[in-house]
Amino acid sequence: MFFYTFIPKLLNMSLTASVVILFVLLLRLLLRKAPKVISYALWSLVLFRLLCPVSIQSDLSLFGLLDTPVTTNDTIISRISYIPADIVHTEYPSVALPGLGENSLAWGEEQLAADPLEAPMVIVTYVWIAGVLAMVLYAAVSYIRLRRKLLIASPLRDNICLADEITSPFVMGLLRPKIYLPSSMKEQAYILMHEQHHIRRFDHIIKALAFGVLCIHWFNPLVWVAFILAGQDMEMSCDEAVIRKMGADVLADYTTSLLSLATGKQMIAGMPLAFGEGDTRGRIRNLANWKRPAFWVVLGAAVTSMALAVCLLTNPKRDSFGLSIVVPAGSRETVFYTHEEISPLGNYIIVSSGDGLGDTEVSLKPVEVKMENAYDEPVYLTPGMPVKMEAEKGGWFKIGVKIQNDTDEEMIVYVNVENVTVRIADVSEPETFQMEAEILEVNDGYFLVEPVEGSPELNSADKIVVPMKNMDPALEPQVGDIIEISYNGEIQETYPGQLSDVYGIRGIAKNVIMKEDPSIEESSSTEESLSVESEDLLTEAIYNAILDHNKPAGPDDLYHCASFILLDQEMLSIDSEPPTPMEVTVYGFALYQAYEYSGAAFREALGSHIPVAITFEIRDGEYVLREYWEPRDGSYYVKDIQDTFPDTIAENAIDTQKYILAQKQDCYIQAVEHGSVDTDSVMEQLFGAIESSPAQASAPGDYIREHSVEYRELSYYGLYTLRYCFEQFLQGGQTGLHGHIMASACRDIILAWGEADSFDREPVTGQDWFDAYKSNAELLKAQYSDEDMAKYYSGAWLLLQMTEG
Repeated sequence: MFFYTFIPKLLNMSLTASVVILFVLLLRLLLRKAPKVISYALWSLVLFRLLCPVSIQSDLSLFGLLDTPVTTNDTIISRISYIPADIVHTEYPSVALPGLGENSLAWGEEQLAADPLEAPMVIVTYVWIAGVLAMVLYAAVSYIRLRRKLLIASPLRDNICLADEITSPFVMGLLRPKIYLPSSMKEQAYILMHEQHHIRRFDHIIKALAFGVLCIHWFNPLVWVAFILAGQDMEMSCDEAVIRKMGADVLADYTTSLLSLATGKQMIAGMPLAFGEGDTRGRIRNLANWKRPAFWVVLGAAVTSMALAVCLLTNPKRDSFGLSIVVPAGSRETVFYTHEEISPLGNYIIVSSGDGLGDTEVSLKPVEVKMENAYDEPVYLTPGMPVKMEAEKGGWFKIGVKIQNDTDEEMIVYVNVENVTVRIADVSEPETFQMEAEILEVNDGYFLVEPVEGSPELNSADKIVVPMKNMDPALEPQVGDIIEISYNGEIQETYPGQLSDVYGIRGIAKNVIMKEDPSIEESSSTEESLSVESEDLLTEAIYNAILDHNKPAGPDDLYHCASFILLDQEMLSIDSEPPTPMEVTVYGFALYQAYEYSGAAFREALGSHIPVAITFEIRDGEYVLREYWEPRDGSYYVKDIQDTFPDTIAENAIDTQKYILAQKQDCYIQAVEHGSVDTDSVMEQLFGAIESSPAQASAPGDYIREHSVEYRELSYYGLYTLRYCFEQFLQGGQTGLHGHIMASACRDIILAWGEADSFDREPVTGQDWFDAYKSNAELLKAQYSDEDMAKYYSGAWLLLQMTEG
């Protein structure tokens, strides 16, 4: 809405121009001996920044020295955004003033619910409109008064007129400017030459444009300073042009004329369509000191001004971009890609959700790559939590998101990408459609596939022949695999249907078959989950540090808990026998949660999830907090982590999605135990909500998408969700919708725990899935020890404990 987004955009332009004004003022002082026309030309840089919200990018931009925040949607054009345009509806609003860095405002999660900036922003917008109208009204009244004085003006010749009621010559008009002279003034060549030089240089148009800009930015005192000084430089440069043409012999007479005309300057003050001889003292002083400048002075001033123009008219280059994705009206859930193509600057990219994009799956589509394994598998993306994806350095890719649009209008969403360069895709590239399908047969040179449920291709054919063209070299297709096929959108009307133009084939999901004697290797990862229940003093110190850092001041009725994933630690010791530890720094992910209990359930009231580095001094066997470090938000986030964390774990620390589910489940266990929560009742409520709508839908996935919040809660309850579902399945008969959704929730949880659940044939009902899973668990128990089962097959181990207990 205009009232919520206009003022932030206007302030961004005004702040950017303010920086340019300060640079111009500085250079103007340094160029005192240079021709004034150069100083006058410099004000065009300010005019551009006050009018144009975007500019091209350059490594030479001076704004890069101020760590200026930049947003861009393509390779060349970018916008300086000290204040986010959508700050009114941003959950964690922040501004980044020039040279002062980014500062978050005082509110946070309540922003989405209450939108406390809405009313103030509307008021500020109305105040701005009132200021503009006041300026325009003042100019209109001044113009009307001046026109009345000119009603009896008589033409002299050409565009020169004489008027009785004026005391100073001036130019008035835009399309047909005229020079007005006082009737009592003796016509002098240099006076006319001065005014004619204004017209030849289009100063009458520039002055009107400058006043219009002043009306828009009336609230900025630096813009007023620029308007006044630009007017002075305009007049002085005209004076110097006259003296250069007529010679220094007219200096004395010209100065005398300026003195005699000084009384007329007030008559046209603030009149943008007429301007005359202002700042007489400054102009006389300038003429008194004037002498023809040396060639090297002019050349040096010109070169310096052009260099400053390049540095101030361009925006700093950034490696982060906001790319748009168009989602057609009425489209089913599938992958849609950006029109732009990205190329990683390193071996990875950082992806985060932009405007309009919620929880989704993000994937890379190769355009130009050299390596077989050039990019990561699709990853899950949550707003506010950037994810890291490995990709071939220097390769070119498109970014796709899995999304649907149930509305009747086209939808545009944005995905933010860091550590990349961007280019516009070739406009001659044919339109591409994506189809996800299950492989039914693998034949010589082609697949027989079945589009997944909900695919629009099912309207054309339920079985389709796909030629093995442009297939990912790393793909080893098997029956049952889910693949994504990029094609031209045409399906031949045969049975089975057939694709002719296939642009790419890549794997989405593997149908993993459990082998008789699987080889399980011990993990060599340094990652270790620490629990507060441990008697380890360091663990307790970490837990307390997270709570002390995040808990609000003062008492409340909330339950506060924390979870920590240790990625690495560094110990500082005194060189002795044995070494005496003095200080320890732990690096990892800290999850803080505060829960509010209501009846038989609880809900999250506060929370944060962020990589931290916590340093403790070791005194008499106790850990005393010395420093609690977190990365800064925004564009500083990745760089801060890379600068602070050891190189061996920095990449893991950027990937927030890797640990969030396990930590959420850890905190839910603590909250359940603290509040003695009846999890069975909670499960009934969550499943009941999910199964309540949409009433006309037949696909279980439609119910899950309709209630994504409740479904996500099931994954957070983790262990409790599995226990509830297993008990329901053990009673048998779960062949309906309830069984489907329980099976889906169980599969998502155990897959997140690293346990595969794929079978030779896809189960038809939820009960079929559970029966197959239970049989597989019993086979695994015969092959592995209890310790290995608990470690590698946690879900199966839980089920066996329930059936045997």
